[in-house]
Amino acid sequence: MPKIIERVKRHLIAKGNWGHTSYSQCGEDHIIRFLFDQYLGIEKPSYLDLGAHHPNGINNTRLLYRRGSSGINIEANPDMLRNFERLRPREINLNIGVVDAENSGRPLDFFVMSVPKMSTFSEDEAQRLENESSLRIARPSRLKRRVWQKSSQSITKAVFQTCFRWTSRASTNW
Repeated sequence: MPKIIERVKRHLIAKGNWGHTSYSQCGEDHIIRFLFDQYLGIEKPSYLDLGAHHPNGINNTRLLYRRGSSGINIEANPDMLRNFERLRPREINLNIGVVDAENSGRPLDFFVMSVPKMSTFSEDEAQRLENESSLRIARPSRLKRRVWQKSSQSITKAVFQTCFRWTSRASTNW
């Protein structure tokens, strides 16, 4: 793995990309772009963004979207998802959660925190954040849509079923 990290670094510096705007928290979007462009030869990949948060800030897929890619954004916070619907119209945006098998198949509370990127399904974590920081639970939100079990097979099946229904109704070329 260290070999590929060195290669990414050399490429970004050589291309003058190191100082370019990153929409990710720590430049992950440039690493992702490099891997698809240079390592895999895929110019416009499709993607599945779990816990997408916001279409512009602290987002690993905005750079890909700006370059013509599109994908599926999964975000449990309905307020954050509205931003995707407005700012990323060519994507599929789903207000659902991905949880472990123990919590699959039943409605769950999602704790929207005063800083939305810290929101969580875990009541214990929400309480810990309140006790150890200035964050507050803004409101619990009961997810009305399906909550998916965290396994690649179930996510893939459910995403493709949802996408098929969405593209059957939509008049867009996704």
